[in-house]
Amino acid sequence: MGTEKDLTSTIVDLIHGEGNPEKPGGLNLQGGTPNHKALAAACSYGWTRAFGNGEQKDKARGKVLDLFAEQKKGHYNWGDANEVLTASHYNWWGTALAALRWFARKQGDEQIVDLSSRWWRGEIALLSLVSVPSGKLQGNIVSPGARTRYSPSNPSSGGDTTRDVMYSLVMGLNANRKKEPWFKKAAGKEALDTVAAWIVRELLADGDDLGGAKQAGLRALDGNTNDLPPLRDRLQVARTPEGHVAWFETMTGASKGKQKPQFSAWCHYGNGEQEYGLEATTTPREPPGGFTGSKRTSVEPV
Repeated sequence: MGTEKDLTSTIVDLIHGEGNPEKPGGLNLQGGTPNHKALAAACSYGWTRAFGNGEQKDKARGKVLDLFAEQKKGHYNWGDANEVLTASHYNWWGTALAALRWFARKQGDEQIVDLSSRWWRGEIALLSLVSVPSGKLQGNIVSPGARTRYSPSNPSSGGDTTRDVMYSLVMGLNANRKKEPWFKKAAGKEALDTVAAWIVRELLADGDDLGGAKQAGLRALDGNTNDLPPLRDRLQVARTPEGHVAWFETMTGASKGKQKPQFSAWCHYGNGEQEYGLEATTTPREPPGGFTGSKRTSVEPV
């Protein structure tokens, strides 16, 4: 967690109105994974607004515009790499996009605010399709996606607590509630993998609705797909009152390294059972209650 740690730590400092004017966080980062580039864009934008000269501000803004241009090719995309719905790297994406919104709102940068609104509406709409509405996992996201930490011996390892907390906060759910010390650890840089939820909570407390993200989530749950973000591969979801299954038949550009994608995700709302598939499939496990009579959604690729 070297690069992520440094960039996230700098972002937290900048949100607190602090930071090192001699260390242009993220501005000169070259290469890296998509989440590194997203964090670098947010970090350099925030740092240059606090300490940078005109040339540095232009360079940082270019990184941000590149980030949003990449999102038109696929949610969590950069170049050939695809980290769509990543559980293992959600916090870095969430931190980047929440921090960008924080900095842009403080600067009155309406273009970046608008671009981040679109991203957050897409994010919450997408997560709503694979969210758990009731039972032991209420408020959790049970989803396929790139770069997993899933181990069959620990089913919950296919998800991400920070993402669950963030989603519940945005949707106003009485689920996944964390006590104040949990957020204080993020604000104090003791738990950098939870920073995304802390920033989102701060935005909500400041009267920001993330561009109407909750409403986008509710529309998605009601069958309206207009807010859903671009994806590089078809995502299929079948939901019943008892549970859901969601799957990708292919995942273009996903990691082939140690953290491989999870192609499918299945859960039972009543008993809290969840299961993830690490192999591409056209025939995933049926949702509880079966495919017949399920509510089907297909998110088509760009």
